[in-house]
Amino acid sequence: MLGLAETTKIRRIIPKKLIFEKYQKEFTGKRKASFNEDIARITITNEISPYSLNIEEGKNVKNIFVLKVDLKKENINLANISILSKFFEQNILFLLAYEEKGKLAIYEGKLFQTDYQAIDNLQIKVEGLNLDTIWENLVLAISGYEIEEDRNLHEQIEIEEERKKLLKEIKKLDKQARRESQPKKSFEMYKKMKKLEKELEEL
Repeated sequence: MLGLAETTKIRRIIPKKLIFEKYQKEFTGKRKASFNEDIARITITNEISPYSLNIEEGKNVKNIFVLKVDLKKENINLANISILSKFFEQNILFLLAYEEKGKLAIYEGKLFQTDYQAIDNLQIKVEGLNLDTIWENLVLAISGYEIEEDRNLHEQIEIEEERKKLLKEIKKLDKQARRESQPKKSFEMYKKMKKLEKELEEL
């Protein structure tokens, strides 16, 4: 699965009942119902670690688990995947599987995901001399981000999220300015838009 070495393979089903019992306070009412509606089964399928591959521990990352999450429907509440990542308190690569399709997801401050494709075509590359860099490369591969000079992973994520926010606001202002019939209001929107564009350039 995912092109990972045989030595990484494990198979451990995690019953939802066990999760609900362990996190009773968190899983109540609508949250529990949403989790049940979205998720059919959770299985640990692989462990990437010094014991399973010829790699070194990282300073922060000691192992990476692959969790296959079988879904009941294609479009789910992604908060349910983020919750799993927080509860397990491990570095987790998610394989979200629905029928014959699958996509990868990873949580690093926020949840990143790929698009669905044929599950048999999904592959990952274990690249890096230690688990810190392997984890970083997985986050970059799934998020589509590239680390710019003199920045670390967390800084780059913050910058990319700020870019998205600014681009969204610029697009919104541009649309409003084009629709505005009063020249004065339209000009004010244009000035604000130019200010945001300058902020975007400076990131």
